[in-house]
Amino acid sequence: MQAQPGDGLAPGTLISGRFEVEAFATTVGPVRVWTANDRKVSRTAALWMVSNHGLTPDQVEAARKAIRAASALQHKDLVSAYGSAVTADGSLCVATDIVPSASLDEVLEQKRAQAMPFGLSQVLPYITQIAETLQGSVHPNHAHGAVCPAVIRFDGGRLRLAGVGMY
Repeated sequence: MQAQPGDGLAPGTLISGRFEVEAFATTVGPVRVWTANDRKVSRTAALWMVSNHGLTPDQVEAARKAIRAASALQHKDLVSAYGSAVTADGSLCVATDIVPSASLDEVLEQKRAQAMPFGLSQVLPYITQIAETLQGSVHPNHAHGAVCPAVIRFDGGRLRLAGVGMY
């Protein structure tokens, strides 16, 4: 998906001299996600932009602290943050690995369109995995934030949680 008017970032935009925006990827609640080339480590990243619009300086600082705490979390089923930057307008951007997969939102929509909803026996292993991921990634000063279908990503045969501390 290409950048849309009003999205705030255009392909080629350089953020903090590190992240070169490639394309708009998706929106997850109030967070916009872009693909970007991370020049520091020479790889493609998912760049989650947490807008500062309507936030007080204290709220922006609290978000930065939550994201720093989240970046310390390591778990095989978390899409962990590994870098951050600030845009010219003061919005916080957080870099994570790309998970080239469908979100639970997209999978549920496909199932609805095919009139093939998940049965309990199909859903229970996913619920268990999400609960184990949350339990295994607990940080004393941080909660995941909203766990919703948009941040639950299918990666091969397993689920991964994205957006830790950002949504």
